Amino acid sequence: MTNYIFLINLAVILGVCLSFWLIFLKLIRNIKTTVGGGAGDNSYLLRATAQSHKWRWPSDMHTTTYTGTSTSQRDITVLLLALFQKIFRGREGEYSVIALWGFANAASAFLIYLIGSNYWEPNVALFIAILYISSFWMWQMSLFVAHLNVGTMFFLLAVYFLTQTVGAAPFVINVLLFSTGISFCCMLFASSSSPRYILPFFAALFFAKHQASGFTSLYQTATSSDSLFISLTITLFFAVFLIFIKIFYKKLLTAIYNRRAWFLNGLISAKKYPLEHYLEKAERLLPDVLKWTIKPYIFLFIVVNLVGFNYFIPVLLGFGLIVLVLTLPDIKRSLTFYFNYIYISYIKPGVNSTFMRYIRFGYFSKKGLGMPPHPRGGGILWVPKIFFRMAPFHTLIYISILTALIILNINSISPVISHTSLFLLILTSLLPIIWAEYTKAYQIARSYSSGLIGFLVLTGFGAYVFQNYSFFWPVAVTLLAITLLWNAWKFFSDIYPARMSFNKITESFEKFKIKEIYTYDTFYNESFFDNVKSTPRLQNLKINFIKSLKDVANGWIFIPPTTHKAGYIDGEKSIEQGDFMEDPALNQLLENRAIEKIATAKFKTVYGSDNIWMQEHDVMTYLDLMLHDIKDKDHFRGYAWLLNANELRQFMSSTLFR
Repeated sequence: MTNYIFLINLAVILGVCLSFWLIFLKLIRNIKTTVGGGAGDNSYLLRATAQSHKWRWPSDMHTTTYTGTSTSQRDITVLLLALFQKIFRGREGEYSVIALWGFANAASAFLIYLIGSNYWEPNVALFIAILYISSFWMWQMSLFVAHLNVGTMFFLLAVYFLTQTVGAAPFVINVLLFSTGISFCCMLFASSSSPRYILPFFAALFFAKHQASGFTSLYQTATSSDSLFISLTITLFFAVFLIFIKIFYKKLLTAIYNRRAWFLNGLISAKKYPLEHYLEKAERLLPDVLKWTIKPYIFLFIVVNLVGFNYFIPVLLGFGLIVLVLTLPDIKRSLTFYFNYIYISYIKPGVNSTFMRYIRFGYFSKKGLGMPPHPRGGGILWVPKIFFRMAPFHTLIYISILTALIILNINSISPVISHTSLFLLILTSLLPIIWAEYTKAYQIARSYSSGLIGFLVLTGFGAYVFQNYSFFWPVAVTLLAITLLWNAWKFFSDIYPARMSFNKITESFEKFKIKEIYTYDTFYNESFFDNVKSTPRLQNLKINFIKSLKDVANGWIFIPPTTHKAGYIDGEKSIEQGDFMEDPALNQLLENRAIEKIATAKFKTVYGSDNIWMQEHDVMTYLDLMLHDIKDKDHFRGYAWLLNANELRQFMSSTLFR
């Protein structure tokens, strides 16, 4: 009976995931970039994959064309994008990359069902899979930048392989663990945000090893004389090596510089600077390097002794295979490239955050707010706020199940789970968030979206426990329906229209046969009219810049967003200029909202017309969620408008306009 239910639900979730993705593909047809001039991560990734026919090795993706750091730690994403570009050949712009983000999201929901069926049972698995795919958060990310969706997909694939090891034959277990290592490495090289899943991955590895026999197996593994002896021996050599580097690094660098260090001479390939430069740099970087070398080693030491070498080695071999594939032929150059990016992202985070621009311009000091030297946002208090903003019903369901499990365990004569196991389960569900906070990730929505996967761990277990109560499924199905409808409403009313703003503007220009447009020469217009230049249907559009609405006697007027409190506008320029206030006539129309009465068209934009898109900007989400400094009037200034000059002139000459 269970197998029958599994197959029925499998068909249902496959149909749901495929339907969501096909609808998504339909919605994004002819989608335009939100960043003018071909800049932005998506454009750089497309630029890299456009040169894939020139690659001799996968690592060539970083050097065949300029992409900044957009391909950093995203090798697997770039390889998949090259495939999607071939599948969707003929589609212009960002279609293929956004199609990939959507596919990864749908595939993740399908994998959640497979994993949930192994951890719990098919009905619970179907519940959490639909709960996941119904979230607008992942689809909102897919419409803009969603490397992490690909990382999530490979993380879930690795966990699925682990679920299949339980009760399997030894040879099959090794094959599955090897495949797990491959998927785990693909995860890490799919997105720079994928390390959020490192701790949950090892939690899944630990659970796969000890699921059958529990803590008895854990004790035997941790106290195994062979395993403990080997790991302690390796640790001793590692400690001696670090002490040697700490004491003799100057002599070692001098020997390398003078070409007297044999195979190490290549570490300084060209003497671009005097020896003192390298010695000073080593002295400055060595403490951080040693600290961030010791921490992963301690972590791996614990992991090895918790899961044993028989599980760790096959995973390591699969991991190492993909590392070789991605770094050959010049392993040194590739690894240097990766470690430099890791250093910037995880060892010295926050140095280049947008907050620094605002601090330099005195934005916060003018408000009487003191800021730390390298701020990253609102701290731990920001975390629950972002989840209630981006996934309110998912968060409420998680909190409700968490509370119910704690109450049930405390009040029950026979607890459904030991207090220790419940604590570990809660901890596991929060691991992506804990990792993000520990590594001081940028506090923007997409950086914390991995927390939703963690929530599903506890939600799934809670559903498995409470499904035996008669009230559960009616309540669960009702909540699922409400969640689906609310997320669909939010997506189609705010998120999708804002992302498609340039498409809507283009369609309006064509609908009204506009060949000439009047607008303001302001940087708030840059993204719109940089896109005009790259749009064949609008390349002959004549653009006239004006100082005031009163300058236009006849024709069409385009008014861009006028707020500086928006996510995807150049930070330094917006701070310097503030809201666009140079035209008193326009200001009056906006302040009394009379512009709505006369506008031919009104366009939502990702530049601040709603309270979702701005959560992708570290300063804007801080102003919104922590300082409550973004008001309804700021969102109103985030709209773009199309006006007919004749109707505007009639209105301005009436008694309604003062």
